[in-house]
Amino acid sequence: MKIYQLILIIITCFALQPNIYAQTNKVIDSLKKAVQTANHDTTRLRLLNIMVEEESNDKIWPEYNQQMRTIAEKNLATHPSALIVKKVKKYLANSYNNIGYLSNNQGDVSNALDYYSKSIKIREELGDKLGLAESFNNIGVLYKNQSDVPKAIEYYNKSLKIYEDIHDLSGVATSLNNIGYIYNNKGDIPKSINYYNRSMKIQESIGDKQGLVYTLINIGGIYKALAFHKQNIHDLSGIDSLMAKALEYYDKSVSIENEIGDKKGLVYSLINIGSIYFAQNNIPKAKNFAEKAYSLSKELGFPDNIGKAAGMLKTICQKQGDYKKAFNYFNEEIIMLNKVANKENYKNTQKQQARYEYGKKAAADSVAHSKAMEISNLVIAKQKAESKRQKMVIGFTIFGLLLVLSFAVLIFRSLRITRRQKNIIETQRDEISAQRDTVTEQKEHIEEIYQEISDSINYAKRIQQAMLPDFTDLFGNLKISQFENKTTF
Repeated sequence: MKIYQLILIIITCFALQPNIYAQTNKVIDSLKKAVQTANHDTTRLRLLNIMVEEESNDKIWPEYNQQMRTIAEKNLATHPSALIVKKVKKYLANSYNNIGYLSNNQGDVSNALDYYSKSIKIREELGDKLGLAESFNNIGVLYKNQSDVPKAIEYYNKSLKIYEDIHDLSGVATSLNNIGYIYNNKGDIPKSINYYNRSMKIQESIGDKQGLVYTLINIGGIYKALAFHKQNIHDLSGIDSLMAKALEYYDKSVSIENEIGDKKGLVYSLINIGSIYFAQNNIPKAKNFAEKAYSLSKELGFPDNIGKAAGMLKTICQKQGDYKKAFNYFNEEIIMLNKVANKENYKNTQKQQARYEYGKKAAADSVAHSKAMEISNLVIAKQKAESKRQKMVIGFTIFGLLLVLSFAVLIFRSLRITRRQKNIIETQRDEISAQRDTVTEQKEHIEEIYQEISDSINYAKRIQQAMLPDFTDLFGNLKISQFENKTTF
């Protein structure tokens, strides 16, 4: 049996399985054996490329991608044949594109753009239009993740044009869906629905049920968001029709998800349906759908979806007054939220979800991420509320401590200033007291001197008075003498 026949059988068996995700490991094992027995590097490259596309574990598929890159670069250096070069370069371009994809998921935008550019350069050289459309789509995803809407639309439109030129209807539908998501985020609902409807018609015409599922979910999400917005602002006009429209699209998605065995997509739909019934105060139905979503999420093991379902059940149990169950669901919601918040786990979860939903088609990765973003906008905010509340409590506690510390510092400074001022006043008072004592002493000293002078004057006066004769006696003597003289003559 030729190797390409083996590949065809493997892929055919894989496609016929009702649960794609459960069969991935079997396919990878078969492909590994085929790689070991392959006679030519071009065959190995083809097999490794399939293995990269089918493996969902971020810790495994980069190893296959590196093998593909190494073999391609080695062959380009040792086999200059034009035919070999063309085949090998195609896989080298794929490996560069995959590295760009991984770098983008890890938040390394610069490295992602570098490898996307390398991939585009080779694909332009080879005239690989399909590859170019995929690369442009991936760059559009990158700019969308950076919230650079104009750039995202630019590259999505580049991708769309190429898909239209080569009549790749599946690619056209994917690009239309991506552009519809961008307009939805911008708040241009009519344009968004227009692109979604165009995408949906193509998917229905070509039987792309997997793509159709997420287009239906996207449209249902728009009507649900509009209804919830009206409810929040207490505008009851048209709410029932909007919710009915949302349920219509979600019900269609559930039907297809059950048909193709898309459990991951089914969880999204069940959670959304449950939230609508809860908004309509139909608690029994809301609980029924929430429990189905919770059970299925636990089976798949995705923390993000387990947290969403647990959060919905928590709210329902609170509404019913079953606070014990509500508390248990709340604990699980927080645990799952923390797992998703962990950087490494978040990367692995996002990659695993995207590859599960789309069979790891590079051109469709953005739809998975777009859906995740939509769900985040409508549901995750509620799930993160408790985590934010805890952060706010911690923040307020720290703020309170800082405030108390600030008051303590101010009081301490005030006390220091008061003490300093008191010391200055006491010093000044002591100085004044000392000056007053000095003045008193000087006054007393002056008085003593004055008294001494007065005493000296008085003493001198008494001496003088003691030495001088009595003027009465003197004048009396004079009168007698004069009298006596007159009588003599």
